[in-house]
Amino acid sequence: MELTPAAALAGGALLGILVGIVAWNAILSVRKRSLRALREQAEHDATALRTTAEHDATALRSTAESEALHERERQLQLAREEAAALRREASTELERRRQEVEKLDQRIGEREGRLADREERLHAEEVAVAGLRESLGRREEKLRGREQELEASRGEVLRRLEEIAGLTRDDARRQVRQEVEDE
Repeated sequence: MELTPAAALAGGALLGILVGIVAWNAILSVRKRSLRALREQAEHDATALRTTAEHDATALRSTAESEALHERERQLQLAREEAAALRREASTELERRRQEVEKLDQRIGEREGRLADREERLHAEEVAVAGLRESLGRREEKLRGREQELEASRGEVLRRLEEIAGLTRDDARRQVRQEVEDE
């Protein structure tokens, strides 16, 4: 059998197609394996990425909770310090006001003492004045009594002098005036 060029050409074409199909199948097989490997690698990377992300999220959550706890503790400490400062300030202010009230009480006590002393002195003076008035009243009565006695005595002396002198009162006056004028 002899080969004709057309048969050779057809045989070559057929052989080329077969080689092409085999090559194509080989390429597809390699690609399929490559895609499978790529897909497996992608799944493996995705799993690793997911695990890393979950681990990172857990770590971030733990860090955030820890930081939140520390911040809460810090804020509580600041609040405690501020409350303590306010208590100290209030205590200082209370002590200052207590001392001020004590000073005012002391001043009031001193004034009350001075007023009580003054009141005692005034009362003593009133008692003394009342005693003096009473004493003066008795003395005035005694003086009036003595005055009356002296007036009576004087009247008696004048009457006796008039008797002895034989002059009346008016006559005695005239005579004394005359003597004064003569001198």
